[in-house]
Amino acid sequence: MWVAVALLAGLAVILGTVWVRRVPIADSYIAQMLAARDVRATYRLTKISGHTQRIENVVLGDPARPDLTARVVEVDIGYGVLLPRVVAVRAEGVRLYGRVQPDGSLSLGELDKFRSADSSAPFSFPDIALSLRDTRVRLDTPVGPAGLTVEGAGNLQSGFRGKLAGVMRNLRFADCSAPLVSAYVDVQMVRGGPHLAGPVRSTALGCPGAGVTLSDAAVSLDVQFGKALDRMEGMVRLAAGATKVGGALVTSPVLDVRLHGTPSDMDGRFALRSGPGAYSSARTAALRSDGVWAYHSGTLSLAGQGGADNLALLDGTSLRALRAGGAGTPAAPLTARLADALEASARDNRLQMSFSLTQKGKAGSVAIPRLALQSHSGARIALS
Repeated sequence: MWVAVALLAGLAVILGTVWVRRVPIADSYIAQMLAARDVRATYRLTKISGHTQRIENVVLGDPARPDLTARVVEVDIGYGVLLPRVVAVRAEGVRLYGRVQPDGSLSLGELDKFRSADSSAPFSFPDIALSLRDTRVRLDTPVGPAGLTVEGAGNLQSGFRGKLAGVMRNLRFADCSAPLVSAYVDVQMVRGGPHLAGPVRSTALGCPGAGVTLSDAAVSLDVQFGKALDRMEGMVRLAAGATKVGGALVTSPVLDVRLHGTPSDMDGRFALRSGPGAYSSARTAALRSDGVWAYHSGTLSLAGQGGADNLALLDGTSLRALRAGGAGTPAAPLTARLADALEASARDNRLQMSFSLTQKGKAGSVAIPRLALQSHSGARIALS
């Protein structure tokens, strides 16, 4: 009996000492965890309550250029059979700096050290519940710097839901550039990778090498990324007020692209619909196209079918010039009938074609193995 009382008294003294000294003990645990991973960090441990630790003024990395700072971080510790582990983090006033590598992988500087030291696995999100408020991220990417704000809560491997707003200025990729790109998308973590859904907008986008410019462009994302952010799969819809491709002008184009792969090795399907278009003196009421595409090692290739409705090869000015060109000559009746036929054929016709295209840098080629034009007037043109 006295032995039991003595043991209980001793245990009470030990637990009381641990509780009184809980802050320095927790501080020592955090310091040991950071030292074991060779993480440079400064912080102030302000509160210990049960399983929760409150840390303020967190700085990870070089203090002159930190990889992460946070005003307040609350960490919930879970106690398993062997070792304690972080199960939840609630953060406010976070500022995070990272880099997307040319191969698409993500580096977060000092935070990369929290991966297993003997692991050669690519970046992956930790299995913890995360709540973010007033969080800003800067990512240096191969296409330009991106500024992001993130709000949300949930498990980082599956279940996190939030909102992401972003801005990129002077975006550049391949031969293309955009002065300003903004985004406001829903973020959800699914199977270890982020799923993004929502609009990305740009007032203008130009690709001089390909002779392409867009105005009032909007991209709607529905894309799932892989665990290491090095793969993606989903649907992207591109819409614009107007698009110029070489000397051609297309109004209200909508391009749906299905994609899967890595940034340097990707393929999928596409479908294009548009309103009226023009090229030189030719006009059309609508354009359409669909097929397959691929991007491998800097080479873009497409193959599919396309067509146009109510195609007019000559505009009113050109038709009048054709009629006037034969006036006063024996060919006048012929040129007049030709002009009438061209004008009539443009009122109700459909152009259909198959094509393939290859583009790498400023060099490219187009092949049209089949083309057919049929008009309600009876005019037909076919090329094989």
